[in-house]
Amino acid sequence: MADGGTEKRSFQGAFIQSIKKIQQTHRNALQLSQDALQYLDKLLFQLLSSLLTPPQKTLQDVQEQFCRKIPEPLSTWVLEDSKYIREKGSKRKLLISEAKVKEIVKDLSPGVSDKQVYLFYAGVLEYMITDILKLTVSYIENFSVLSKELTEQDVKIAMFADKVLVNIFQSGEEDIPLLPVAKVDNADMSYSTLSRNLLAEEQRYLRDLQLIIKLIRKAFVERPHLFSENDINDIFGNIEDIAELSMKLIVMLEEAFEMVDDQNPTPLVGNSFEELAEECSFRVYTEYGYNLTRQETADRKSWRDQFHEILLKDQVDEALKSVCSGFRDVVWYVLPNLLLAPIYHCFYYFDQIKILEDHSTEPDDKECYSQVWSQITPIKLTLEGYASHLPKNRPRYC
Repeated sequence: MADGGTEKRSFQGAFIQSIKKIQQTHRNALQLSQDALQYLDKLLFQLLSSLLTPPQKTLQDVQEQFCRKIPEPLSTWVLEDSKYIREKGSKRKLLISEAKVKEIVKDLSPGVSDKQVYLFYAGVLEYMITDILKLTVSYIENFSVLSKELTEQDVKIAMFADKVLVNIFQSGEEDIPLLPVAKVDNADMSYSTLSRNLLAEEQRYLRDLQLIIKLIRKAFVERPHLFSENDINDIFGNIEDIAELSMKLIVMLEEAFEMVDDQNPTPLVGNSFEELAEECSFRVYTEYGYNLTRQETADRKSWRDQFHEILLKDQVDEALKSVCSGFRDVVWYVLPNLLLAPIYHCFYYFDQIKILEDHSTEPDDKECYSQVWSQITPIKLTLEGYASHLPKNRPRYC
């Protein structure tokens, strides 16, 4: 969906209070972070802007245009819900601000003056945001994430599991990556801040690895009559080893922060990387990279060809559809790029080790990084060879 280039400053944040009310109504214990609120507010404005293009004046014309833009069965569900809201005597009150909707509609489509049209658009926005929030809460609860706050990243991950929402909100947008690496200016950051950012990024990365393992891989493991152990290894490689390494790094970084006191105000995280490097822990990435990037040879198919062959086996398609709505499409169209994310994340490690080494002021800590490089340089070179044919920038959903 186009980003609504007509968006005005005055409309930024127009729906934030309404979104808060909807979330509190459904899941009072879980709060929305500020970045999540801003992202959802932006999505609602984009959706409303799209529905107003080209302008329609009557309720019937508006509904017909809505059905052309929103696929079934979602369009039918929304129309039925909106009709119930607009019926006289309906006890249900909208939580989306009708006044805000009216203000935006009158600005973007001045010819509209029918109150029923304003109510229709408000009902559509409330239905859509409620659906997205339910998906996000379900994602959090299913993976037992110990969090009282829903973040922008949680919302994006949940939405990517629903092909209809992806088509509605992401078509034509800039790619919004899953498992992202934060792109920030490190020049003016302290060593402590860089270390904390690394820890936060690693925690997000681990949670997303668990999404792949506990949601997608688990569905394959639970169907041994369709997927052999070799099939599962061919698709997912040693991703569980990757997650185990991530967990270990998180524990070591947290321990480094626990050692900080008045006498030692800076976390010395170089030792964490040195210990992992000496144990050759990062070699799990070369094994993973080899599997995911393998090309066709005389005695083995490429990863993608092998992946397609497994999915095209009898009964697999129906089995994937039976897991949950949209799961089959996630496996076919999203999973291949999701599985590339650990490769890109390993290069993130290399970048962060260099940045931390440059910012470290403790001689012993700097020496740790020197030792790390002696261990990981062969891994870096090997992985660069495997990844030479991958896009320099991360693909969508990766």
